[in-house]
Amino acid sequence: YIIYENIQQSINPSRNNTKLRSTKTQILMSAGGFRDIVTDGIIFQIDAANNLCGNVTNAKNIVNPTEIGSFNNGASVVDNAYSFDGVNDYIDCGVINQVQTFSYSMWVTPLNWGATRVAIQQGQSSNYGVSFWFMSDGTLRCLGSNGTNDSYFGNVVVNADTYLPSGDWGHIVFTHEQTGPGATQKIYINGILRNTYVSTTNPYIVNYLGNPLYIGKRNNNSAFFLGNIGTFKNYNKALTQAETTQNYEATKYRFI
Repeated sequence: YIIYENIQQSINPSRNNTKLRSTKTQILMSAGGFRDIVTDGIIFQIDAANNLCGNVTNAKNIVNPTEIGSFNNGASVVDNAYSFDGVNDYIDCGVINQVQTFSYSMWVTPLNWGATRVAIQQGQSSNYGVSFWFMSDGTLRCLGSNGTNDSYFGNVVVNADTYLPSGDWGHIVFTHEQTGPGATQKIYINGILRNTYVSTTNPYIVNYLGNPLYIGKRNNNSAFFLGNIGTFKNYNKALTQAETTQNYEATKYRFI
């Protein structure tokens, strides 16, 4: 059995073709069938194609609709994706009640690897808090930083632009788990584990998780993101390889 809710006609900007997208995937497990996204531990979710998420001026947290991300400086929904111009667009999601073990994931289209850009940041700088950095040399840095540069240099995918070329959709998952002593961080691209970073720093405390979450920029109003983000999810646990693959397989039909 396959159940679809709120099916909409939409455009996939990277493929320039028309597809049917389910904006709230609720699919029963069956032999050879699709699977639901993982809901256990999810605390924040926005989806540009889901009408539960708000309208063209804001993005409500589907998990808790009282939490509303505000669009700033022209950030908008285009073809069922959040669109960022690389100049000053961003979404202010406010403060999310984050814990020290977590996962961040998104469907994203970077439009230019030729400049350093930040897709998300919840923290204070490059070595404080959580952030996704698309570097000018094609390196992807997913940081859960403790006030040192450990994560900045350790949790990276070199040549990430070969797995996620400019203009193509890709699914990125970053997990951080307290593994005492220390912590383990992983980066998945399109369901495949691309990097594991292990720190023996004890305790490994990710700083400034009480700061606002920004999508589309660095906290100091720089490194604005150029591209599109279809969905963004935040969990209060480290997703496993199986769960990461499950989320990728359950949603990829919308983007690729």
